[in-house]
Amino acid sequence: MLQFLVPVVALSGGRVAVTNITESHSDINTAECGIRFNADGSIEVGKGTGFSPVYTSIHPREWWTKEPATGIGNNYQVRCASVTTGSPDLLWSDQAAAIGTYITMSAGRVWTVRAQGGKIGPNTKSITVSSFQIRNLTSLLVMDTFNISVTAIRT
Repeated sequence: MLQFLVPVVALSGGRVAVTNITESHSDINTAECGIRFNADGSIEVGKGTGFSPVYTSIHPREWWTKEPATGIGNNYQVRCASVTTGSPDLLWSDQAAAIGTYITMSAGRVWTVRAQGGKIGPNTKSITVSSFQIRNLTSLLVMDTFNISVTAIRT
């Protein structure tokens, strides 16, 4: 389920325009669900079994409205600003940078949750309210703030 709730922020030549994202994946084995911000201005959701999710495009023309734009990520940074709701804890299974730390989008930047197969860990792992921000690398101006919610369920 995707939610379209965040306003567009205009820039000359293009825009950063990310809407809130809600995704989930379930699997009988290890389930994984994540979000990837690509250097060309696109966003993808990764869903899969084990440690090899398949990433597919979501939210066309986001995070950069003129994507694909080769190298646009060199001019912007992304961060998970905060995690306020999660189960069983407030931790990502994998993250591109520590919570609160900006990272340049010169390559794909991924945040995921994983519900381990077998008898390891909980059946469900979710980050249900996580605030993300994208900012301009030169001016440090925050271009957009949005929420991402992802859930992995081992069935």
